[in-house]
Amino acid sequence: MKTLIISNVLLFAIPLFFTACGGTDNSEEIANAFEREECDRIAGFWDGVSKCYNPCGNNPCGSHGISCKNTGVEAYECKCDDGYFSNGSKCVNPCDYNPCGNHGACKATGAETYECICEDNYFSDGIRCQNPCDPNPCGHGSCKSTSAENYDCICDDNYFSDGTKCLNPCEDNPCGNGTCKSIGATSYNCKCVNGEFFDGFQCESLSNCDLTEGTYNCDCKDGFEWDGSNCIVLEFPECSTANKTPCIDSETGFMWSSKSSVSISGVKSFCSDLAEGDFDNWRLPNIDELRSLINGCSNTKVGGNCNVSATNGCLSETCWDDEICASCGTTSASTISKFGDSEDFCSSSPFSPTDTDYYDYYGWLFGVEFSTGGILIFNSDYVGNDKVYVRCVR
Repeated sequence: MKTLIISNVLLFAIPLFFTACGGTDNSEEIANAFEREECDRIAGFWDGVSKCYNPCGNNPCGSHGISCKNTGVEAYECKCDDGYFSNGSKCVNPCDYNPCGNHGACKATGAETYECICEDNYFSDGIRCQNPCDPNPCGHGSCKSTSAENYDCICDDNYFSDGTKCLNPCEDNPCGNGTCKSIGATSYNCKCVNGEFFDGFQCESLSNCDLTEGTYNCDCKDGFEWDGSNCIVLEFPECSTANKTPCIDSETGFMWSSKSSVSISGVKSFCSDLAEGDFDNWRLPNIDELRSLINGCSNTKVGGNCNVSATNGCLSETCWDDEICASCGTTSASTISKFGDSEDFCSSSPFSPTDTDYYDYYGWLFGVEFSTGGILIFNSDYVGNDKVYVRCVR
């Protein structure tokens, strides 16, 4: 018999790796345990399986980030310096590039929003500080800004404001050999030399008049009448809630007709067919002219914040802002119209959409809802009994 001798040896406890004999190799688990510990040390995000993610590793919040917190495989949160806001990827301040311009201070209210605190006579338009008087649009007069887009002209002697600049209708010498005296932005009188008379437009020779028994009878331009020696302005009242029509709006020089209720389908031809006050050259006002009848509404009066304008060719949906153009706010309806009107009035200015797929409004016209002071549109191609109101202008 043989004897098996076992020598005295020191036994160490070592991990056993059973592979071929039905055991389990746990080397990956051990390696992952080391990685998880390191992931926790760097405040990374462990995916629960085998990988550690650290989206904060490259300081994505930028120089104005106080701290970055990993919240997912590729997600993190930024804590920002005062005045800076996270836009989802880094700390930003929309005021860094001075969007308000040189005439205002910027106060950030969010990652992409800010407020402009403007200097005296400058106003925020929501983007920057603006002064519509810089440069001076009035020409022969001083300018006083009333909002980011509105202003008043204080004109020099013999100059008159037409709502946008100071004009002197005598500058082009319409009287010829006569002497011109301006009495409004577009109106004047001529003192003519002997043998000539003022016909309401210029000095004309008396030889063009009928002479009966030593008395001249001369033809005058519309709005003037012969007084035996000259054509003088017909006396028309100032447009108001109390006076009759036709009347003159001294602010614009426009003459306005009485109010008429017209079918929508006939609105385009109504004014051209009108004969009121011995005048036959009435027309449907454009949207700017109609807006000149709005009182006390900085948004929708002519030259106001609402950008809809025939003069500027801005007649699409991009010019109509619901918050600005839709109404006058809290102003009483009885004070919005110079005539005290509260109905919907139509203009000749067509709504001209740029997005014709969405706005299928061919034949629609802009108008004014005097009950609110808002700008609206009418379907003038509609065939039916629906009525709108009209005041014609000349």
